[in-house]
Amino acid sequence: MRAAAGGYAVSFRAIISCIPLFLAAHILLACFDASAAEQERPAFRMFRWEEDYRSLERHARAGLDTIKYVPLSSSMWLSLGGEARVRIEHASRPALGVLGSGDDTYTLQRALVHGDLHLGDRFRLFVELGAFDATNKQIDAPPSVDQLDVQQAFVDLRIRERRDNTVVRLGRQEMAFGSQRLIGIRDGPNVRRNYDGLRITRTSGLRQLDLIAVRPVELESGVFDNKTSNREVLVGVYATDRTSTDRRLIDIYALGYEREEAVFANASGREKRVSLGSRFFGSESVWDWDIEATVQTGTIARSTIFAWGLASNVGYRRSIGDVSVRAGVKVDYASGDDKPDDQRLGTANAMFPRLPYLGSAGAFAPSNLIDVHPHVELAFPQAFSVTFGYQLLWRASTSDAVYVAPLIAFPASSKPSGRRTAQQVSVDLSWRANRHFAVDASLAHVQVTKTWRERGAGDVSFAFVAGTYRF
Repeated sequence: MRAAAGGYAVSFRAIISCIPLFLAAHILLACFDASAAEQERPAFRMFRWEEDYRSLERHARAGLDTIKYVPLSSSMWLSLGGEARVRIEHASRPALGVLGSGDDTYTLQRALVHGDLHLGDRFRLFVELGAFDATNKQIDAPPSVDQLDVQQAFVDLRIRERRDNTVVRLGRQEMAFGSQRLIGIRDGPNVRRNYDGLRITRTSGLRQLDLIAVRPVELESGVFDNKTSNREVLVGVYATDRTSTDRRLIDIYALGYEREEAVFANASGREKRVSLGSRFFGSESVWDWDIEATVQTGTIARSTIFAWGLASNVGYRRSIGDVSVRAGVKVDYASGDDKPDDQRLGTANAMFPRLPYLGSAGAFAPSNLIDVHPHVELAFPQAFSVTFGYQLLWRASTSDAVYVAPLIAFPASSKPSGRRTAQQVSVDLSWRANRHFAVDASLAHVQVTKTWRERGAGDVSFAFVAGTYRF
């Protein structure tokens, strides 16, 4: 069996190594596709199961349309698609040096294929397979490497009642809610975060209610060996209410999280945490806003938990000629633990946040943290944008640690030594050549304060460029 597994490894890695050639062969197609019908197709979505190609039933199909809508009977149809991504990264002293002290330059390669089978309007089966590899990476393990596995595989049952619509989903799935501060994707690394379990989504007019009961998927680097975690569970309800103009919205949620082995600077053990929160977001004229507050309670070992967080992103947008300019500021506060010996933990836990959460360098986790992040985004014609950012970071409590991503207390950092932690500068670029091909890039540098440098932390430099082809 081991020999066979090794043979599979060679085979799948050979396939993944062809991704750069695949991308190169299709860039011209992506950039210079002259098909008017193809240009009219909707943009590909972050979650591919959100795409709906039933409108192709009424048109003559050619090229990629032949696989985007494949009629199987009068009420059954299939849609096929996929993604190939090559991402080159350079990192020095990742996570302030906790995950390595040297420079690391490597290539991440990702290949995804999916099939979306609809059995009438009520039943659906969605399956997505993924192969992931890394070249020249010092830490060659998940979520960078996974030879071949099921990324998503779920069934949907749809129940329609006049204006109301309920979807019951069971199986392996990706999820993201709100601004992804507590439940988000992990798109920078090769393997995106996924879960096994149940999700029920009910929409009624402008309101949506989600009920979830899932466990995260534990990654292994072999072939079809990922499994449901028996150490973590996430349950909860997430509701969104929209106004008639869809410009002022509110989210309300209650999320229960449990894991067997939680480790914080001032407490460790079995963690049971409930997050209650609300998010206000929308836009009006030249202003937009996204403000979220969360309170967390629960227990960890023999200690109680009381933590809280506040996050905001407010922006002002104007047009200068053909360029849209947005000036904004993000402010994040994630509480820390003020009294290490009081049998009460005050450290906030974002559970499954979008990664990277605090900039592409991914140096910090949103726990015991104050972050002020002014930024300016320039959006040019031809779907090209560039964002300049500057961040200042402090500890919320000097009695708690500096937490680096994903959620690791920096060694010996819980002793009082001042709040100020670091500053970060970044430049992010994005170009959508057309609906198939995209290029993203980022350059970031984190400079820690002298106090933290003396305690072993190091400055972090990070850069990446990625090309993604979707079909």
